[in-house]
Amino acid sequence: MGIALESLRFPVGYIQLAKQIIQYQDENLAKDIYQYCGISEEQRCDPEGLINGLQFKKGVELLSEFLQKGDKDSLHRIAAQIPLTGHGHLGLAMITAESLAEATALATTYIHQMVPAFEISLQVTQGLCILPLTRVADFAQYNAIMDELAVMAFCSLMPFSGVKLSQLNILLKHDQLVLLSLHPEIDNMQITLHSGRCAIEFPEAILHNPLTTASQVTHVMMVKKLEEREQLLGSQKTLSYRLYQLIKQALVGQGT
Repeated sequence: MGIALESLRFPVGYIQLAKQIIQYQDENLAKDIYQYCGISEEQRCDPEGLINGLQFKKGVELLSEFLQKGDKDSLHRIAAQIPLTGHGHLGLAMITAESLAEATALATTYIHQMVPAFEISLQVTQGLCILPLTRVADFAQYNAIMDELAVMAFCSLMPFSGVKLSQLNILLKHDQLVLLSLHPEIDNMQITLHSGRCAIEFPEAILHNPLTTASQVTHVMMVKKLEEREQLLGSQKTLSYRLYQLIKQALVGQGT
């Protein structure tokens, strides 16, 4: 069982990001993306605009289609250019944090504001950090690309913390790479397929590495935005929102 896609809300900015990626090679496909996803002009123009999970899934569908037909050189560049800042206030708060530990804590606390299809937790045991990326909604044939997008978002933080991707162990449920295979550093990654869960493992020692992009002023501003958004969500606890939270809690640790 998973949370119904139509009950989830994603920032419309993700569709704008998908459009930017797709138009590298297919301007016609990129031009029609808003219509295909059923996104109104009002939603497109609203910086805080939200779309439901079904609309988001259509965007992932077009991205998947593009990945299947794009030329290899372009796809390599794209795989390296999905920025952490594309995740709005959360991405900006993470990249301006003082350390990898602080950035990770932000992800575990506020991930639901940007990507409500996932829950993230941090487990530390015997010098090893385990970051389970638990998908709590079913995207059917696009589950694999969703998991890999989540992994890539966290990996995009590594260059700013002095951590090499070879220091990470990436665990994936599926048995064939979809997006990570296009990453320019794929040969340096440790990836375990068909592992039964989606997670990232890394030595506890690197958790407190400082980020070269740290900026206290920007960080405080972004965290304040996240806190304000959290208060707004808390004040809008309708019956459907409460059910959403209950289902999510029941699914954490199980995956989808």
